[in-house]
Amino acid sequence: MPVIYVPDIHITANPVMPTARTLATAIFVTNPKTHEALLLQPGTEVNDTTIAEQITHPDAWAPEPPRQPRRAKAEAP
Repeated sequence: MPVIYVPDIHITANPVMPTARTLATAIFVTNPKTHEALLLQPGTEVNDTTIAEQITHPDAWAPEPPRQPRRAKAEAP
C-alpha cells in the first residue's frame, strides 16, 4: 500500500464539521476517495468529517482552547 506524506496541509472537503481540529501527533488515515494511506503530521488542521471520524484516539488531537463564557447583553437603562 503506498503511503503519501502530506506536510502542512489543511484538509477541507465537508462543511458539516463545525470547526477545524488540530492534530497533536502524526496519524495515518485512509483517503476516502483514493483509498491511499495518508500520513498527517502534528499541527495539521482537519476539517473533513470523513477524515476526522478515522481518528478515534482522543490523545491524537491537540487540546482545544477553553471556551470563553458568553457575555450577557448590556441592559438598557
